[in-house]
Amino acid sequence: MKQDQKNLAAKIEKNTQSEITAELSDPELSGAFLNSVNTSSKSQKKEESQLSNKVLKILLDSGSDGDLMFHEKGTSMHFPYLARQVPNSWHTSNGDFLTKGRSKVNLRFFEYSNSKEYLVTPDVVEYDKKKMTEPMYDLILGCKSMKELGIVLDF
Repeated sequence: MKQDQKNLAAKIEKNTQSEITAELSDPELSGAFLNSVNTSSKSQKKEESQLSNKVLKILLDSGSDGDLMFHEKGTSMHFPYLARQVPNSWHTSNGDFLTKGRSKVNLRFFEYSNSKEYLVTPDVVEYDKKKMTEPMYDLILGCKSMKELGIVLDF
């Protein structure tokens, strides 16, 4: 199974975007290789860098200054994680919470460019599925990141 996934990933990397889009309907293609957002991370068992392609639901939040990435507690992290010495406090309309670490995520918005990548460093929110509902978004980008990326929300 793992060898099939590696072959599939190599096949995807060689194709153009239109070929990739056409192959997304292939039942052999699992969600692990959708070519939207790339995150580079170091494997805990190996010291080599692994490239993970995953489509993320991103909320562009004009009411937030910071960036947040949601991760389910107890599952393996497929992204780099740096623990904070002092937790960061967040005050939202949904309540107050603390984040204990940050991540580095390389974003590719393939609808606009296949080659341009953006690095964001969101705080990681670890949620427990038993205590709260799963978040609607994987990543929230705040005003500062949107300004750096040149994103303008005209409404």
